[in-house]
Amino acid sequence: MRRLLTFILLLAGMAGAPGRVALASGELLAAAARQAITPQHSVWMAGYGLGPVRRSRGTEGELYARALALSRDDRTLVLVSVDLIGLWREDVEAIRRLVGRQWTQDAPPAVIVACTHTHSGPDTLGLWGGVSRAWRQALRENIARAVLSALEAREPVEVAAVTVPVAGRNRNRRHPAGSTWDEISALRFFGRQGQTVATVIGYAAHPTILGADNQLLNADFPGYLAGRVERNSGGVCLYLTGAAGDQSPARVEGKRAEAARHYGETIADLVEAALSTSAGGDPAPILDYRWGTVEVPLANWRLAVGSQLGVIARQARGGVLETEVWVVRLGSSYLFTLPGEPLVAVGLGLREAWAAHGDGTGAFFVVSSAQDALGYLVPAADWKDTGYEESLAISRPAADLLVDLALGLAAELDGREVPSPSTAPDELARARTAAWRLAIGIRLGVIGLLFVLLAAFAAVAWTTWLDRP
Repeated sequence: MRRLLTFILLLAGMAGAPGRVALASGELLAAAARQAITPQHSVWMAGYGLGPVRRSRGTEGELYARALALSRDDRTLVLVSVDLIGLWREDVEAIRRLVGRQWTQDAPPAVIVACTHTHSGPDTLGLWGGVSRAWRQALRENIARAVLSALEAREPVEVAAVTVPVAGRNRNRRHPAGSTWDEISALRFFGRQGQTVATVIGYAAHPTILGADNQLLNADFPGYLAGRVERNSGGVCLYLTGAAGDQSPARVEGKRAEAARHYGETIADLVEAALSTSAGGDPAPILDYRWGTVEVPLANWRLAVGSQLGVIARQARGGVLETEVWVVRLGSSYLFTLPGEPLVAVGLGLREAWAAHGDGTGAFFVVSSAQDALGYLVPAADWKDTGYEESLAISRPAADLLVDLALGLAAELDGREVPSPSTAPDELARARTAAWRLAIGIRLGVIGLLFVLLAAFAAVAWTTWLDRP
């Protein structure tokens, strides 16, 4: 009878709540999931110019949300890569709420949503015609579904990290002789049977190979890259766009989809070759993260007008936008997320600061278009009032403010002294005042325009009444 009771209790423990796996303290759990998000109807496409200039007329390859769930002890994080131009923070917060309402097994996980920044996807930012409210809600639900599916399937894993040097595969479009991102970073998660659970690849190049005249929905080269890895090695592959604000693909062979496929699959093969010769994985890497918010002045009149008129979902208050930055540590590897498109100088600065304190054995990721979509992030030292990137940047101090926050979070994560901010308080105060004045000016302008229209309507009505027989 005692043996029977012991056996029954053992079975009960094995049949616990779904998504839970018995593991040793300090062991890493991971799982990944993939969810199609491709619109099934024609949509306005994002990425070139401003306004509704491109309407999709078909699909060439699926768009996906790919989620990687990681747990160790009391820390649970889900990293999501989505084949979109970007998402506003309001979208990310809505996705978190959906996950929080449906995930009841333990504390809600931390969720980071990053976009690959494809220029051949639907306009989720409202700058090129927008998407319907119904499709946006369905998108949020599909991303939350991928997050929940990954959380449910977590299993013990080991993780391997590689950094692959590359040269000549991207170019600096802003400064032709300037710096380029010269490496590919990758993580691979292996299950207990040696199977690939997930691969994470980070690289810095704009997904713009398909061009402005393309009208077929496509994830561009990140989609072909991820597909190649998934077919060859199994599991789910998350592609993370790095500091690609001024980085464009170079050495592109072929035309349109053929060129995007060749470029993406070439990068995939480089990563696969490096992973095949890497050392064994770490079964118990540290998993920890920090995040913080900062108010960034909104000094770009285009975005300010769109925000005030409700054309875009991102709403400024008092001339500032609150946004967020995350720093994630997994063993000796680090991920720095930024809510926009950082120029390569921003990424190189973060990498240099990380290298000064790291042991050099992990992988380093700058994750752009993560948690928000605040346009180009241009360092103040490289700011040009007439530059293209500046015309689509939120404000001059934005990049430096976000870098200061990221470096502070990394120092806190590592138990180091938080460095002094690089942005001078008086400069920041001037930027905030200018942004506040811009917001007030736009509101007064809108009110004045409405008054003129109302007066014109009243005059026409009065004249019509007087002219009655």
